[in-house]
Amino acid sequence: MSSNISIPKVCNHCGKTYIAHKTTTRYCSHKCNQRDYKLKAKQQKIEQTLLEQQNIIVLEKTVKLTTTFQSKLTTD
Repeated sequence: MSSNISIPKVCNHCGKTYIAHKTTTRYCSHKCNQRDYKLKAKQQKIEQTLLEQQNIIVLEKTVKLTTTFQSKLTTD
């Protein structure tokens, strides 16, 4: 079954105008699809790394506060 529809769309990655033959098409080419996928994967990895670093900092502060509190309890 072939599609006879032509829908003018804008590529989600490069912004180029193109003619889609399906309503679900989001990219002007397979290359733009791949590049956008890689970009999103890279951004997700960066966000994950930043969250891990924030968690480490919070844990370090918690440990420092705990040891400070414990040392005050033992000295009193």
